[in-house]
Amino acid sequence: MRLVSIAPAVVVAGLAAALALAVLDRESGLLTWRELSDERSALSDQIEDQRRANSELTRQIEALLSDPHETDRAIREALDLAKPGETIVRFKRGSTPQPRHPAPPG
Repeated sequence: MRLVSIAPAVVVAGLAAALALAVLDRESGLLTWRELSDERSALSDQIEDQRRANSELTRQIEALLSDPHETDRAIREALDLAKPGETIVRFKRGSTPQPRHPAPPG
């Protein structure tokens, strides 16, 4: 009878030891699993970002191949050129144009 009452305590102690090993083991424990899970999530986000960028580049390629006006615009933009009579206006990113002269009251 004494063996029967000791068996649950041995099982509980064994489970506690296994749990401690799972939590503390650096090579295969829960901490490593969590780190790998976080890394996998970050990599999945990067993959999705790259897929979106790839889709945008594919769209640009298709536009360049199918629309002569788009090809012309892209070349002029890349080489910083303008058509005769065309005026180029550039704005700094994030800036808001300010009027040079205040508007008259009224």
